[in-house]
Parts: sequence; structure tokens; C-alpha cells
Amino acid sequence: MMTLLGSQVYELQKKRIDISKEYGEINASYQEVEEDSSRLSEKIEYLSEPRNLEKELRSKFNYKYPNETLIIVVPKDTEGESGTGE
Repeated sequence: MMTLLGSQVYELQKKRIDISKEYGEINASYQEVEEDSSRLSEKIEYLSEPRNLEKELRSKFNYKYPNETLIIVVPKDTEGESGTGE
């Protein structure tokens, strides 16, 4: 009888450990999703302003107005960064 009880306690303890581990993994995933949600909400709020939306579109797609000149400034490579050794 004690052996049966001991075996059942062992099995329950093993299940509890497994469930606890799974809970930790799910909680970590939940935290990641919450962070992503927060980040996306902030981005939506930022882009809901027409001026910010225009700024992002212009920078990502090099958009310019018809009579506007687009100038792209490329930083000069410093010695050792270009990989050519010049």
C-alpha cells in the first residue's frame, strides 16, 4: 500500500514539475507578445500623425515632391572601416 502511495506521489510531483516548466515557457512567450504589442501600439500612435507618416515614407522610399531636389549624404569611410586598407 505504501509503495503504491509513494509511486503516485512521485508521479504527481513529476507532473507538477513538468507543468511548472511549461508555465514558465508560456509566461516567457506571453511577455514577448506583450512587449511586441506595446511596441506596435507606440508605432501606430507615432504613424497616426500625418507629419510623422510622411517623414517615414520619405526616408524609406526616397520620396520627393515634383519640384524638390533629393540629396543623399553618404558618410566618408574612416580608415580601417572600409576593409580595403586604403
